[in-house]
Amino acid sequence: MNISRMQRQSISNENLSQVIAPLASYICATDRPRETLHSALAALVEAIKETNTAAVLHVASLRADSLSLAS
Repeated sequence: MNISRMQRQSISNENLSQVIAPLASYICATDRPRETLHSALAALVEAIKETNTAAVLHVASLRADSLSLAS
């Protein structure tokens, strides 16, 4: 089980670096890289919050559906 986790992690890291490299180049090429980095991080945090909210709502919906089937 640990081997499969390590393999998935390395694949994810490769995919992630393919996304991060162009973003890092873009940030470094701007006139204000620090501000651009902060903006990129803020956008990432917001996207994570939205994804988490959607996941919580999805799980709550599944629980509600399973509870209605049980009664």
